[in-house]
Parts: sequence; C-alpha cells; structure tokens
Amino acid sequence: IDAEPFDLSGWEAVIPALAESDPAGEIGIRGLVIETEPLEVHGNLDIHGLRLRRGDGAEVRLGGGFRGTGSKIRSEKLVARVAGQEIRLSIELTELAGRPRFATEVEADGVESSALLALFTEKNDTLQGPLELHGKLAGPVGADRPLVETIQGRVRIRIEPGRLKGVSVLERTFQGAGTSRGADALAGGRTLERYSDDEFQYLGGTLQIAGGLARTDDLRLVYRDYTVDLRGTVGLRDQQLNLQGELTIDDEIGGAVAGEGPADPKLQPGSSRVIPLARVGGTLESPRVEITDEAVLRLAAIYATAERREQWQEKIDEYLGEGAGSQVLEALDGILSGEPGESRE
Repeated sequence: IDAEPFDLSGWEAVIPALAESDPAGEIGIRGLVIETEPLEVHGNLDIHGLRLRRGDGAEVRLGGGFRGTGSKIRSEKLVARVAGQEIRLSIELTELAGRPRFATEVEADGVESSALLALFTEKNDTLQGPLELHGKLAGPVGADRPLVETIQGRVRIRIEPGRLKGVSVLERTFQGAGTSRGADALAGGRTLERYSDDEFQYLGGTLQIAGGLARTDDLRLVYRDYTVDLRGTVGLRDQQLNLQGELTIDDEIGGAVAGEGPADPKLQPGSSRVIPLARVGGTLESPRVEITDEAVLRLAAIYATAERREQWQEKIDEYLGEGAGSQVLEALDGILSGEPGESRE
C-alpha cells in the first residue's frame, strides 16, 4: 500500500481503536506490506499533525512516523505536543503475531502538569507547574483494562515551581493533631495563614509504576518555610494516597507558631523541627494527614517552650548568671525536638 497524506477525520467509524480519540490530521503510507500467519508489518507510516482528543477536550498532537520491520514496529523522530509543549518519545511494538506489547522512553522539559494529567485522569487541575519528565514504560497493547492499570516502568519527575491546588500540607499536618483549629490552637490563637498557601518551590522524586500505582521512596516537596519527604504509593487513576514520611519546619514558622514572629533574633539558628507523618491518605486533591500522639506532644512541648522563651531565659539568667538562660534553653530545644546526637540527661 502507498498513499499520499490523507485526512484521518471520520476514520474512527472504520478503525475501532480510534473510536474514543476523535482523530484529526494526516497520515501518509509508504511501501506498507502486511503479511499474515504469522503477522508481519513492513514499510512506513508518516504522521503529519495527528490530533487525538479525549471527550473532555484534553488532546495530544503527534508528529514523526513508524517503521515496520517484520514482527516489530518502531517509531522514528516521534514527538508529542501537549498544551503546546514538546514531549520526545521512542516507541517500539513487539510480538505482533502473538500478544503485542509496547515499550517507550519519554522525555519532557517544561510540559504543563495539568495538561498531561488530563490525558489520563478526570482530575486534571490538582497539580500545576512545568514538569520535567524522564522515564521508561512498557505494557500490553489492546488490553481489556485501562492503560494506567497495565503500564509498568520507572519515571523521574521534577516540578519547579508548582502548585497543589487548594492544598497546604502544613495546614493539613496541624489539623492531624486532632483539633479543628489545627496550628492556631497550638499557637494560642495566632494564625499560620501566611505559611499555608498551596504553592511549592520544588516537587520531585522517582516513581515505580505497576498495577495502577506509582510507588516512591524519595518524593520531596519543598515549600518556602518547610519541607515534606514522603514514601508510599499514589493511585494513577483515582490519585488515592497511601504515604508516610516527615515534615520539617524551619525557624520562621517555628517562631510564628510560638508568637515570636519571623526572623526573631531569639530563635536558635538552624533549629528545624521534624514532625513524623504516620500516614498521608485521602487523595491528591484532598489529602488527610495523621500524626502520632508522640508527635502531637512534641509539637505542644516545642511551641509552649518557645512561647515563653524570653521570660524563661530572663529567669534563668537571674539565678545562673548572664547568658546561662540561652545555653539551657538551647539544650532543651534539642531534647524536645528529638534531634539525633543530643543528650537526654
């Protein structure tokens, strides 16, 4: 078969695989030979601005081509465009005569996260920001289950900066302390609103994809004044979370919770606080954070100490001499925060 480039519009009525993709654009055929028993494909398929679109409007545009070499089909200079951003693809189809499989390598530098999610999930506006993506994925072709449930592989992601729409991990963590007022209650009525926005500076990690889940041991979120490290799984289709990890609060938030204000000179430099996160559940859109009873007590002890720091320091100085108060409270900081290497005597 040879054919000059022709429009694919309407071909979904002829080719069932295109029925849900609303295809448009052109393809050309050069020297295509199809043999049966066993199935082999030879020749070239050239793609000119092929558009595939989901029913809700999410779309991808493809350019490049495929070359059949018998029992295999390989892509040639294949590029996908999502929201105007380029994704470089390398695809190989194998075992055409048996149970066909695909293997792909994907690279993207700055593609919009929400646009990419829109191709695979209904919840496409939860995560926003320019995505750097490098991965290798594989799976069966034409399986009776959705692609997100059958695909396997490894992906490295990086978003810098970005946004988890409507989600403040800090606020959810303090809510996990078991009080409806969360951080405000621990802070004696003061608010952490200025630290509770949903924009982050960095999100990155390695994802192992299998069984409809993305599993990670090194997912990190860096906000302006705190960092979240997470391990566990994220559902690819429903975005269900099953994670645990730690939230590290920097000096400025510690001072705000304690009522001392940001960048207060009385704060001990480098006194970050680590809060163990027993479980992060719910969904990416609405996570639920649980912390242990020990972590709740640690928070209360740390911030109660900090709230009265100036008053206590003055009292200790009166009894032990000028400067003694600062030394005693610094030692107490280490004990209450559970920092490794600090004496508990």
